[in-house]
Amino acid sequence: DLAAQPGARISIVIADNEASPATRRLCTTFGQEHGLSPRYIPVTERGISQARNACLEGLPVDTDFIAFVDDDEIPAPRWLDRLLAMQRQTDADVVYGPVVPIFPVDTPAWIRQGDWFHKPRQHATLRDGQEIGFAATCNCLLRGTIVMESGLRFDPDFGLSGGEDKLFFRQIKARGYRIVWSRQAVVRETVPPARARLAYLLKAEYRLGNVRLPVKLKLQSRRRKKLALMGKATYRSLIQCGMAMTDMATGLVQGEKGKTRIMNGALRAAEGLGVLTSLIGIRNNHYR
Repeated sequence: DLAAQPGARISIVIADNEASPATRRLCTTFGQEHGLSPRYIPVTERGISQARNACLEGLPVDTDFIAFVDDDEIPAPRWLDRLLAMQRQTDADVVYGPVVPIFPVDTPAWIRQGDWFHKPRQHATLRDGQEIGFAATCNCLLRGTIVMESGLRFDPDFGLSGGEDKLFFRQIKARGYRIVWSRQAVVRETVPPARARLAYLLKAEYRLGNVRLPVKLKLQSRRRKKLALMGKATYRSLIQCGMAMTDMATGLVQGEKGKTRIMNGALRAAEGLGVLTSLIGIRNNHYR
């Protein structure tokens, strides 16, 4: 029960990056059980950019709005209504909403209390209807004309590493389109037990850091500005890693009370390391 807009025509497009007969059957069965006709598109080329682009190519030509949600998320009731209501209220080109994690019962307190799984991290500081400079495919709505007329697509260079949606929406913003925040258009993400652990978070933070600079460099065409970005990234990441190591050392001295400080310091160090390795051309292929 995602929307109740009178007269609205909703099309569902599913890109399967495994191109498996089992997934095709699942989509067909789902459509029959719910009176829907999802369009199933097999994508044989590996990469999340390739799958997302297949969705865009599979849209009806008269599409007014495109809503994206990830495959491990559950939209709240009236999710589409709330995205569309914010779009009408602000006349925005893109509306971005929060992802709220649902943790297993045995999740450590420091993970529950942190914002490691909330998207975006700065969600608590954003006002409803506020214009922002970013968005992601985990929960968003955008005008169909943005992709239909401009030809803008997700960059295949980020197909295996991730970061393709970060670049996509920054390109949209750079073209003068407006992105706003909708606090009410919530989706929830069930966090598997294997992810609610330090080991997974270390990999995730490293990956986020590893794609940050390549995304920024893609947005720049001048060599001088690219070199300046690389210099700043090096300096900031070294400082970040140094401060993280200091926090970890302080946490060790504090004993049990410093456990959370140690964990948070390790995660910030992993993110900084991700940036530094990207500077020497190492890319983390998260979606291989």
